[in-house]
Amino acid sequence: MNKQEASSKIVAERMKKAAGVRTYAELGEIFDGITSQAISSAIRRGKIPDHWFLVMAEKFGVTKEELCQPPQNVTMNLEQSWGDANSDMERERFQQDLDGLFAVVKRWQEEEHGADPLTSMQFIQLFHERIPELGEWIKKQKGTIAENGPQENLSAAGGES
Repeated sequence: MNKQEASSKIVAERMKKAAGVRTYAELGEIFDGITSQAISSAIRRGKIPDHWFLVMAEKFGVTKEELCQPPQNVTMNLEQSWGDANSDMERERFQQDLDGLFAVVKRWQEEEHGADPLTSMQFIQLFHERIPELGEWIKKQKGTIAENGPQENLSAAGGES
């Protein structure tokens, strides 16, 4: 995947999010019945038609600039993320919490986005924008756990142990 295609994929994912849809087929319906294949083709070419941005602005109030803004670099030195942790025990607990969070995020990505997952880098670049969506998924999982009994520890992402 080249850089233009990756950028177009991110823009298309942001369009789906802004429109409140999950698939390219649903997004295509918003663009006057464009097929999911046409959307995939535009992504591969790295060229999103201007008309689509106009539709997004008109129907959802999101501008081309907002949809095309470069992903924020969400990087942090691990030492910074430990904050004032001053013992090996605190650092180990922090690492366990991170491992638990990543396990929950991985499960969420696999369950909610099935066979067409984003590449790891795209997922990471979009993650900060998708935190509310993760929160809703965790609430849904908690409801399932309450009905069916505990299945997995969601404590790393704010769930119950």
